[in-house]
Amino acid sequence: MKYLTKEFFLVLTVFSKEVFSVGAGESTADLYQIGVAAAGFLYYFRPRPIAGLVTALCAVFALSVILFTLYEFPVSSMFQRQAAAVGFIYLGIACYLLNCDRDRLVVAYFRLCYVAAVFGIIQFCLSAVGILILIKLPMRLDSFAAEPSHYAVAVAPVIYYCFRYCRSPKARRRAVVILSSLVLTVSTTAVAVFLVAFALAFYSRRGIFAILALSVAMPFLLMVPPDAFPEVIASRIISMREYFYQDANPWETTNLTVLSFATNFEVMLSTFKEGRILGNGFCGHLAAYERQYSGTAFELHPRYGINAPPAHCLVIRMLSEFGFLGLLVLGFGSWHFVSYRRTDLWSMFLLMAFVGRALKLGSWVDYGLPLFLLAPFYLPRMAPRTSVRRAPRGVRSLPSSAVLSNPPRGRLAAE
Repeated sequence: MKYLTKEFFLVLTVFSKEVFSVGAGESTADLYQIGVAAAGFLYYFRPRPIAGLVTALCAVFALSVILFTLYEFPVSSMFQRQAAAVGFIYLGIACYLLNCDRDRLVVAYFRLCYVAAVFGIIQFCLSAVGILILIKLPMRLDSFAAEPSHYAVAVAPVIYYCFRYCRSPKARRRAVVILSSLVLTVSTTAVAVFLVAFALAFYSRRGIFAILALSVAMPFLLMVPPDAFPEVIASRIISMREYFYQDANPWETTNLTVLSFATNFEVMLSTFKEGRILGNGFCGHLAAYERQYSGTAFELHPRYGINAPPAHCLVIRMLSEFGFLGLLVLGFGSWHFVSYRRTDLWSMFLLMAFVGRALKLGSWVDYGLPLFLLAPFYLPRMAPRTSVRRAPRGVRSLPSSAVLSNPPRGRLAAE
């Protein structure tokens, strides 16, 4: 019972989608996450701390309606549902976070990922002998997620934690289990998460340069002989080469992941080429997608509309729906967190959450994104900023709670 804390119930939202989701029109609703947000409103509601978030959400939704009017996009029922869902979930979880302990939340997330990894490895081993338990692709681990790449996104923040903060023998053993589960997903997303987490963890003082180097190096993976990778990754490399190096329509590729990426990427590029510098508005990517491919042969394709509402991944969605504002937030946010907030563990968790979503998943409420997005700003500080001591030069920095003058209230998972 000691593990059933309010922090534990919050981190369960990272994996609750596949277990507690129900159909809601053309979308799905995560009933558990909605319940957690409702608990935040009912038990922890404080209007003043969330006033800024309310203002930001209202500004985004109002700007989107204005852009819809300018571009003659319909204010669809999907926009109304998603605006209501995003507003309710983010405000409720912000209220909930105001009453959580930073360290206990880290411990709860680490333990949850460890349990998910153990279950996934058991699942993987059973699939080798033909026993399938909550797994769609034999010999590719997905644990409680819908797909292997979705699992890689869900555990992306804890991968950074495993590389940098797991020092005790017990924590290292658990970290090895989690890292092994990531490898067993056999996904391109897992490769990117592994490399970026490694760069951030071991090159903390040059982290932004490591990220830039990886950003330049990742395209060169297309030049590596496909035989060097497992078949599932090799097929995507071949299809991606065909998309970038041949003058072909984006829907002519045979790999579904590349088809989803290419068709949505083209919509994002058209947004900038056509001068929509503020983007298409929240949920406007789908309307731009339908306009882009109207009258083309793609409308008759059996995979027309694949991942169109979430734009395949969150980075494409942000650039398509928010234009240069989205580009500014991504660029400045990454630079700011790596350069100035490396000692704040939850800031690095947020950065890793976006790394995973640069390749897969574009929803604003899936796999714990509200938690990771709000935690750096809404988790209560344990001491005033003036009492925080800077780490000596040349000494590896610690999580924010570990460098405070007062001892942390919760136990770190690395103990």
